[in-house]
Amino acid sequence: MTTARTPSDQQARDLISSNGLGATLFVEAGAGTGKTTQLVDRIVNTVVDNDVPLSDIAAITFTEAAAAELQTRIRVSFERRIVGDGSTSVTAVERARCEQAVADADSAAISTVHGFASRLLNEFSVAASLPPRVTVLDEVSSQLAHERRWDRFVDRLHDRPEHEELLYRAALMDIPLTPAYSGQASFKDVAANFAQNWDRLDGIADATATELADIDFSPFDTAVSSLREVLGECSDVEDALHVHITGKCLPTMSRIVATPDDHAKLRLLSKKLRSATNREIWKKGGNIGKKASWQRGAKEIRSMISGVNQAAMEVVDAASATVVDRLMRLTAGEVLDAARARRSDGGLEFHDLLVLARTMLRQKPEVRRALHERYRHILLDEFQDTDPIQIEVASLIAATPADEQPRRWQDHPVSDGRLFFVGDPKQSIYRFRRADIELFLEARDAFGASNGPVTLNTNFRTVRPIIEWVNGVFSDAMPDEIPGAQPAYVPLEAWRKPSASDHRPAVFGGAHADPKVKAGELR
Repeated sequence: MTTARTPSDQQARDLISSNGLGATLFVEAGAGTGKTTQLVDRIVNTVVDNDVPLSDIAAITFTEAAAAELQTRIRVSFERRIVGDGSTSVTAVERARCEQAVADADSAAISTVHGFASRLLNEFSVAASLPPRVTVLDEVSSQLAHERRWDRFVDRLHDRPEHEELLYRAALMDIPLTPAYSGQASFKDVAANFAQNWDRLDGIADATATELADIDFSPFDTAVSSLREVLGECSDVEDALHVHITGKCLPTMSRIVATPDDHAKLRLLSKKLRSATNREIWKKGGNIGKKASWQRGAKEIRSMISGVNQAAMEVVDAASATVVDRLMRLTAGEVLDAARARRSDGGLEFHDLLVLARTMLRQKPEVRRALHERYRHILLDEFQDTDPIQIEVASLIAATPADEQPRRWQDHPVSDGRLFFVGDPKQSIYRFRRADIELFLEARDAFGASNGPVTLNTNFRTVRPIIEWVNGVFSDAMPDEIPGAQPAYVPLEAWRKPSASDHRPAVFGGAHADPKVKAGELR
């Protein structure tokens, strides 16, 4: 008689699916460890064993496909419970709970975080200061709307006399509002980035800051004057460094200094800097110049040429920074106006959903109480790709109701069992959506401390030789946790054993176990 194998992490699996249903758990699940199965089992057992309706559970995952799969697997699991597998009996009470869960499956809060936020805003549209009907723009519609708004914004800038000097300087220094050719960076890209982060713009937007100070050319003019004066200290006018300064440096330097119009002067300096390698407009001439020919030594004189270059960069950088700052503030104001307009007409983008749901939960205690009573359990899947807004929305709902909640989600008073997290920090790839490994580690420390770390490390997907190779590589690459930056690697244990007849592929060019296996057979 063969004894059934048991995964080494079975205790953790039992804690997730049955023994710890009333506990807040933070689960780190490595690749291929069956975390979706454990998530489904936890939800089903919470309904059947703890008499929690499926409508009182929110399960939030990352993609639409993952949410659809999760919803299907939950429904199928309840249907199998109803039918039974012959090994266990199902009581009439348990069957009734499963039948109700199947009926609730289509309307249950099993969705992406954006879908969940949209659900909250549609239900509490008045509290969120939204129209009665909220629609969500898809990516194509959002992009087209941004294109139209940006074109109108640029037209308004050019129509207003107070922006004339700003736009003129931007043109002189080739700071484009709209790209002149495909791939060129411009302020249109800045606007797109701002639109994905508009909730962070309140301290930046300032549409009234349009006045520009006069351009200060004094650092450059002074540096050129000092270089011209030092020529009198040279005892040999035929010295190579003297010839280099008088023939190749001072003519263009002096012409720029003497340019009376500030705009033309800025244009000359800016153009010189853009065309020069490493922004070195006037070359130092290598090691030319005899030390004996110069009272200060040739090395110091060459450094004065570098000083002129540096002064030129300071002038252009300062002028550019002022223009960029003004344009940035105007752009931020436009992006915030667009967000307010979307809120007014109810046509929201994905990021609007998260921000407005969080704002509503922060400001409306009656909404927090209603949602706290409804959603007794909130489960967050793929938590390594969670952004700060998502965790705050979840913790505001899960927290014990109060008129005021702490500003930081780490300080919310969440009762045990209200939250469940599962993810793999080694698979975090969505930093551009504000997902941050530091957030993952902070949430682990805040919500996973009371019941200790829960780890799934039995891999059911991959055969042992590959798992051993992966463990060897990543144990060396990620041996220890770096606070706020990197988790420690947890070695996986292979459940599958390779068959003697397997044609196992080589890993990253490594030698194959059987050199006689042909490429076609291997594929």
